[in-house]
Amino acid sequence: MKLNEGGKLYCVNTTADLDLLKSLHVKEVSDTLDLSFESTSAKRMYGYKFEQDSDLKSLKLKINPYLVFFENRITNENLALNKGLCVMYPSTLVTGEIDSHVKFVGNSGALLYTLSQRNHRSSYSVDQIISIFAAIYSGTNTKASFPKIIRIIELLITDLFLIIE
Repeated sequence: MKLNEGGKLYCVNTTADLDLLKSLHVKEVSDTLDLSFESTSAKRMYGYKFEQDSDLKSLKLKINPYLVFFENRITNENLALNKGLCVMYPSTLVTGEIDSHVKFVGNSGALLYTLSQRNHRSSYSVDQIISIFAAIYSGTNTKASFPKIIRIIELLITDLFLIIE
């Protein structure tokens, strides 16, 4: 499995599919990931969030290239994942845990998924990300929701979905 090969959105219909995707994700990440990648990204996020060493508007951000997006169609309410767009990311390297690092991403998933379809080496300013977000949700009053979009971007940085270049 190549992560997001050909812009594919993986579908998960059963718990067996989910287990297979998790195992493939761990194998693919451990085979291809630069082990310094997440620690470097985490340090940059920490500097931005806690040391306030840069202004959000000044940052260039890029999508974490190791994310795997998938559409979860499992409707069993006992499972941690609900029906909808989900993402896996490489915190497995830090924690060794898989389950807690599969997230249901809801509406912000559309933004992440759209960004992941573009050249993954490209970086984006906050204004560009807001423009993409507004284009996806064309019915949204961007001025009214501007603080909400900024907050989503901050959360995506904290979760290492968007990384500081």
